[in-house]
Amino acid sequence: MAIALRYAARSHIGLGSKTRNEDSAYAGPELLVLCDGMGGHAAGDVASSLVVSELVHLDGEADGADDMVDVLKNSIIAANDRLAEVGHESLDASGMGTTCIAMLRSGNKLAVANIGDSRAFLRRGTRVTQITKDHSFVQQLLDEGRISAEESLHHPQRSLVTRVLTGRSDDAPDVTIREVRAGDRLMICSDGVTDYVAEETATEILRSDA
Repeated sequence: MAIALRYAARSHIGLGSKTRNEDSAYAGPELLVLCDGMGGHAAGDVASSLVVSELVHLDGEADGADDMVDVLKNSIIAANDRLAEVGHESLDASGMGTTCIAMLRSGNKLAVANIGDSRAFLRRGTRVTQITKDHSFVQQLLDEGRISAEESLHHPQRSLVTRVLTGRSDDAPDVTIREVRAGDRLMICSDGVTDYVAEETATEILRSDA
């Protein structure tokens, strides 16, 4: 059975004290991208929009499933190099950074790249699973068994990321490849969702047929 993506994107500045939206996204037939600019870095909104714009060209390019992982990873690294260039050109953009999740599809194969604490979820049947792993201080504590999953929800440093795109040469995403099936539902979101919406609520929405 032929697989096709039906997609939608939505962003909102939220209810907090932010005065600008630092998220940028793109959704197309073969490419999904979400970047969340770092609020603690200069020009986070510039960083997120720059990385998205550097990846848009992948939508519609005829890359085979065997090449997708390398193509996606190399494109994100190239976008990160562009961050470095812009940061060097402008003092206002110096130190900017962004998380990134990108999905590139070829047939029923999906390459998934992520760096930072934005997340991707997959619903298959009635089961919902998180298919990315945060690059964050709290995730490290969880991996080391130093805190529980319940404690991680309210940890005072839950927003501290350990790896994002900042233009440094060692900024690189994790990339995996997955098989997608007809009826699967994917959601990618920034911590503006996962920090404020309970996991049970997000799971219930993904399971719904709305």
